[in-house]
Amino acid sequence: MLLKELSQNRILANKTEKPQPKRQLHKYFFERAQSAGDKIALYSVRSGKTSSMTYAALAELALKYASALRNKGARCGGRIAVMLPRSFEQIAAVIGVLAAGCTYVPINVSAPRQRFDSICQDAEIEFAITEKESGLHSSSAAFVHPQDAHAAQPANLILADETTPAYIIFTSGSTGKPKGVQITFDCLNNYLDWSVTLCGEVKENEIFNFGNQAPFSFDLSVMDLYTCLAL
Repeated sequence: MLLKELSQNRILANKTEKPQPKRQLHKYFFERAQSAGDKIALYSVRSGKTSSMTYAALAELALKYASALRNKGARCGGRIAVMLPRSFEQIAAVIGVLAAGCTYVPINVSAPRQRFDSICQDAEIEFAITEKESGLHSSSAAFVHPQDAHAAQPANLILADETTPAYIIFTSGSTGKPKGVQITFDCLNNYLDWSVTLCGEVKENEIFNFGNQAPFSFDLSVMDLYTCLAL
């Protein structure tokens, strides 16, 4: 009898079927930017100094990154490395890659040149967004600087096919050569729909605090970032 009850409980716990969400993860953010553009999207405290960025400002900068990528020739579904320090600029760049219909590949700014070159080759990187290209020359990637984005006009939002990878994260390579793990938009949309539902609806004038603890080279950063920006 006990085994039967355990089996039934397991079936109920795994019964999570529901309609697939139709919005892509960055679409949540841009919808939020349209409805509450003057609200604070990002907040930072560094060395005793505070700074913030509204949804409207972040959306505009992200669409400028999308424009800069297209101006350079980035194609829909192309792989774009993002190698920027943790900052508002980094978040705008990542959202901009998605807004251009591309796939972002985060690379830690402290990564050695060999790792950068290896990832660029394995992921077939077309462009790398970075503040400096010294020592990062790769035969497979051209460079896009933050200045290119700031000088561009905001582009229109592109929604890639659901089966397109939203991002590719590479393992540390501690047990051998780093391996890239692709996460498609439909998988990520399903996860984000769950996390937004879990956190619940944020009421008007309510502040939702969600700390970004994980670097973009780790999967947990997806929940840290997109759940907060979608609420």
